[in-house]
Amino acid sequence: MANVPVEDGATGPIPRQKQGGRAVRCGQLRLLLTLPRQVREKKLTFLAQMHRNMAKEERDDDLKLYYSIGEVAERLGVNASQIRFWDKEFPHLKPSKNSRGERRFTKENIRQLEEIHHLLKDRGFTIEGARKAITNGKKTPAAKEEVIERLLAVRQRLQDLLK
Repeated sequence: MANVPVEDGATGPIPRQKQGGRAVRCGQLRLLLTLPRQVREKKLTFLAQMHRNMAKEERDDDLKLYYSIGEVAERLGVNASQIRFWDKEFPHLKPSKNSRGERRFTKENIRQLEEIHHLLKDRGFTIEGARKAITNGKKTPAAKEEVIERLLAVRQRLQDLLK
């Protein structure tokens, strides 16, 4: 994740915003870099503050071992029935079930569901295509995006040093 200046002069990662229950990258970094410096700094300050607030919320969530299907559905911005369908279609996804048969998802299960969601919704893969991509173990575009963001942040820091 790219580091951005915050009010006290320190730097922090560009946060992810919650949009419709789904985490998305705040503003594309390229768009932020095209803004005038004062506007960009205001926006980055706002985003850094939002990131701090979200980090506080996530700390409470870190204590949980299992998440209900409703919590996972809200986090991904899909229906619970969609998650049940993905559970049947993707054999590597194995949430545990409690004594009443309710699915309980771990953080690893949620990461897998986020990958499935990205492949199906963002990249437009078919179920079969997403299944093949996951079994082949190819790097997901989300990982590539993160590397690109880091490189852009390094480029920006180097440009700032030259000024």
